[in-house]
Amino acid sequence: MSRDTAELAAFDDVWNATPSREHRRGGGRGGVIAFLVVVLLLLLGGGGYTAWALTAPVASPALSVTAPPTPVGERAVLALPTQGAAMISVEGAEEFLGPDAAGVWAATGGNDVQPLAATASPG
Repeated sequence: MSRDTAELAAFDDVWNATPSREHRRGGGRGGVIAFLVVVLLLLLGGGGYTAWALTAPVASPALSVTAPPTPVGERAVLALPTQGAAMISVEGAEEFLGPDAAGVWAATGGNDVQPLAATASPG
């Protein structure tokens, strides 16, 4: 055998040996303790971050209000009928039209009695 193989063969009993019961029990206890320490550190770290985040100062809000631009369109033109009668009234317009207007904003035709479509049909 060569020198390296002879040295490896000398450690054959170490490779095949199983640890004693006492040795295994102590290693298991150390693993459990290490696991518990890691879990404790994670919990404390999460709790510490939560406490820091909840008590961190928050900038005061800045409020700015601006009215959106309102486009002004062209003036509306009402097409009143040339035959018959029509009237446009505006509820609550007495303040703007005057007390004698009775809410009438625009009218066409006369004050004569006009037949209605439902009663003017031949019978």
